[in-house]
Amino acid sequence: MAFQSLDLSTNLTLRGLNDVNRPQAVYDVSGGYRSLYYVMSIISNTQKGFPGSPEVPYSVGYNSTDRRFQTTYLDDLSIIATIQNRVVVGANLVLTITGVNNDAFRRGDVVLGGMDFSRLGQVVSASAGTIEITPFQPLNAFAVTDFAVGAFVRVAFDSSNVVRSTGKTSLTVTPRTDWNTISTVRDSFEWSLQNTNVASLISKVGDGGLWQNAQINLTSQRLLTSIDKAMLISQRAQGNNALGEQDTFGGLDWTLRNRNGLVVDLQSVLTRQQFEDWLTEVTLRKSGNKDNVGLLIMGTSAYNRISSFGNGDFIRYQRDLTDGDKTLGVNFQYVEISGRRFALYIADVLDNRFFFPEVSTIAGANRGTIKSNDIYYIDTEPIKTDNGMGFKPAVEMLHWSPDGTPGGGQPFYAGMINGMNNAVVSSADILAASANNVVTPVEGSALHLMYKGGMNMITGEFSGKIGYLY
Repeated sequence: MAFQSLDLSTNLTLRGLNDVNRPQAVYDVSGGYRSLYYVMSIISNTQKGFPGSPEVPYSVGYNSTDRRFQTTYLDDLSIIATIQNRVVVGANLVLTITGVNNDAFRRGDVVLGGMDFSRLGQVVSASAGTIEITPFQPLNAFAVTDFAVGAFVRVAFDSSNVVRSTGKTSLTVTPRTDWNTISTVRDSFEWSLQNTNVASLISKVGDGGLWQNAQINLTSQRLLTSIDKAMLISQRAQGNNALGEQDTFGGLDWTLRNRNGLVVDLQSVLTRQQFEDWLTEVTLRKSGNKDNVGLLIMGTSAYNRISSFGNGDFIRYQRDLTDGDKTLGVNFQYVEISGRRFALYIADVLDNRFFFPEVSTIAGANRGTIKSNDIYYIDTEPIKTDNGMGFKPAVEMLHWSPDGTPGGGQPFYAGMINGMNNAVVSSADILAASANNVVTPVEGSALHLMYKGGMNMITGEFSGKIGYLY
């Protein structure tokens, strides 16, 4: 008997179910598992955002000698730092400063102190991590509370009377460079005629469909659930141990905690005020178009919590939640805060009580597991790069491209490897086997499924998370 090798890319063409009692329910056809992977792919694939920005393919291939996907991002050009130490030198102050801009202060810069910005100084010398400032008005000496330790010092402008910039240090703006990788996620099962004859391992595919080995669907579903967990909690790392060189990409949690996302770890039960304040703060971080629909990903316990806010009308239902030619799908419920709509999506991976069994110890918050109480806000608008290349997607889906072209390669591979069920099977073996469109099962052979992909968010600054740590 021959069978067609599994086309997992097609298998991941998911459908939304029109169930008015649930937020957007997205299922894959192999096992009914809701896929966080597919939701992130939707964001990547439908980002149009600002006029003229290109559509982004659902996954971008890359290739590099160090296996890293490099990204650059230009931070805000404001110059601000935190004062760590303050030394009085005559009429001047020597400040030790910290922050990403601690080397961007220049001679002649007018700096402001105080919450009302009423204290003015001017930089007379600067080096990385240290500036010396003098009173802007000589008769208006610095008070002991001016430019205090722990306060901010920020540059307003340069007002120095310098002819032809003589004595003025140059300013080089260097974009932040960061990287991510992809992960190889694999699963397999041994094809055995003896096992195939066991009735519990036989399943029927669809109404009026064919009977087949149930392990095919189970292996597919197991692979997809592993990818979902990786999208959520995978940590960025490159390893080289007894099992060889391996990479893991930084998932959603890692990105938000390591790329400046707005993460709020609650110490008490989530209130409506906390929820709205968090959403307002994270959306105010980004200038530009805020008219599109925001996306909130959460567990069922979190959904039940926010549905208790208000008088039964805090969460609303709309059959088709769209924004012009951009849509997040059909059948979303949503909340509306300060005139902006946020679509709600319940991710089953957050409700997996077997993989995330921990229950919160916070009084009143122990309804459901800790992860089921998590809420993520995902920025879906493209990010302007300011480097002449237009916009970068807020979320990029990545896969390995053997020839190095963006359109090369693919995320999913599947192949039957004859007689190798007990042998070492490399990624290259699976890639080679996946090239066969039709394969014949052989006793003792194995079906291998492999995903070589991941996700990357160029920054987490415009997204966030609110939930419990314990």
